[in-house]
Amino acid sequence: MPHVADTEPYPWPFDLDAAELLTGERLALVVTGAQAFYGDLTVGARDVVALVEQVAAVVRASGGVVVQVLHRRPGGAVRLLPVEGRVEHRPLVAAVPGDVVVEAPAIDGFCGSALERELRARRRDRLVLCGLGAETTVDSTLRSANDRGFECLTLTDASAAHVPDLARRAHASVTMSGGIFGALGTSAALCAALCEPSTTIERSFRS
Repeated sequence: MPHVADTEPYPWPFDLDAAELLTGERLALVVTGAQAFYGDLTVGARDVVALVEQVAAVVRASGGVVVQVLHRRPGGAVRLLPVEGRVEHRPLVAAVPGDVVVEAPAIDGFCGSALERELRARRRDRLVLCGLGAETTVDSTLRSANDRGFECLTLTDASAAHVPDLARRAHASVTMSGGIFGALGTSAALCAALCEPSTTIERSFRS
């Protein structure tokens, strides 16, 4: 399929040609706040982390890049890494070879970090955001990504909330003015769109 199904408020990504299939070539899954400190502050963190890992596997298989942003604990030391000995910074999503791990000294994953440089170096301008802190790390990083010209999709089911009502409001603000900060979608729809090219190739080979 050319776009991720049922995204709001517009078909994502907006710049995908009608005859083009979505692949991981320009795609990066940006996982924010998936660490022990934020896990203790979010609702349903364990289930969301499991879902993020499933999505990450599909993104990698499609040729996309998985980027994990590790945030400094508010009021904590300026240096985040090494993680050893700092339980609150422990990543909850396992990184594999080829993944990118970026440390950020703020809730915004771009603030004072190498995130933009890493994305530009890999020519990734379509970002899928998820993680722990739908209304904090995910939303703040999303807004900065939009300011930098990235085309963004937030996975609502793969973004755990601190306070569900606040998370819903944050998601609603993404869709204002026709998608001022990008689009909203689901993990299942993204994975279905990314799996479509391999399915199409298999069907063509069999025929």
